[in-house]
Amino acid sequence: MKLHRLSPILWTKNLEETISFYENVLGFISHSNFPNFASLTRDNVEIML
Repeated sequence: MKLHRLSPILWTKNLEETISFYENVLGFISHSNFPNFASLTRDNVEIML
């Protein structure tokens, strides 16, 4: 399934667990990871946590 452009900012209680889910289950790639912020992409979608 090809995703189209989308750039939401989502809040999470557990950043590391959420990053792991997006990478391992949904196939996203982490591009930046700061203490309280992460940016992940897949196709034309960027998600900020």
